[in-house]
Amino acid sequence: MRGSTQLRIGRSLRDPWILFACICLVISLGLIVIPQLSIFLSSIKGEDGAFSLENYSTFFTSYRYQVAFVNSIKVTLLTTLFATLIAVPLAWLLARFQFKGRNAVVTLITMATASPPFLGAYAWIILLGRYGVVNKIIKALTGVQPAWGFYGGSAVIWVITWMIFPLIFLMTFDSFSDEDVFHKEAAMSLGANRVKSFFHIELPLAMPGILTGMLMAALAAFADFGTPAVIGGEFPLLPTAVYNEFVSEVGGNMGMASTVGIVMIFLSTIMLYAQRTILAKKTYAAVSVKRYSLAKPQKGTSAIIGIYVGVVLIKSFLPPITLCVVSFM
Repeated sequence: MRGSTQLRIGRSLRDPWILFACICLVISLGLIVIPQLSIFLSSIKGEDGAFSLENYSTFFTSYRYQVAFVNSIKVTLLTTLFATLIAVPLAWLLARFQFKGRNAVVTLITMATASPPFLGAYAWIILLGRYGVVNKIIKALTGVQPAWGFYGGSAVIWVITWMIFPLIFLMTFDSFSDEDVFHKEAAMSLGANRVKSFFHIELPLAMPGILTGMLMAALAAFADFGTPAVIGGEFPLLPTAVYNEFVSEVGGNMGMASTVGIVMIFLSTIMLYAQRTILAKKTYAAVSVKRYSLAKPQKGTSAIIGIYVGVVLIKSFLPPITLCVVSFM
């Protein structure tokens, strides 16, 4: 009996897929589970090294952590909402209409995801900061130096929104492109107009991709450290709170830094669970799929598409273009 068991184990270990799974398990334990377990254990230790929930009590009762917590939730929700409002209409337009440069637009939006967050924040300061390009132009025209600057919560929301919208766009674009045209044709044959068919057929069918993109965008916004570190100013967020606990001038507090990190992991897990729960109710399968044929827009529609796409691309690539120009000055 023991020999047959050892023989089965030996055959399993010779299976390349089982060996690959074991390697992935070991890597996951070493790079994910053990570090997070270490952070959790650090968060439940008091100053004397004994078990204590003092750090969690401090987090939920201290004003500065409460402000950072609320700010992080607010930034995550608002940036994800604004990015969705930008990305979903754009994805639908590119998935339904054929116009010159369409593939180039998709490629450019994909490239927009490659810019590091803190570089985007720095570029927007060059453009909209107190002594930025826009304020210098206003001063040259009016002779008055504007008093406003590009810092704080509004600036953080603005920068992160343009940073994360490509994530939602890419997932939504694929969802709209893979839809079956028969669903819309069936709805319109039963009396639905284009607006009703969009909101009752096309949008619900694309919802798995939209929700997945929103989750990716929300996690990116929630965990972004570079943007609030550069332009946040007196607008604290949880990522900067973790960093400040590590590099505090009066000595780092590893316990509090770990506590804030565990809270962030917990919130990220809740977002992932919510997304998976909603997706489980909206999954579908099609036996055969007839893709939408791209329509050639009329002049009015073509002008709207051109203006909308142009504004989005300008806002997306203005920071890297600014950095490119500044690098030669």
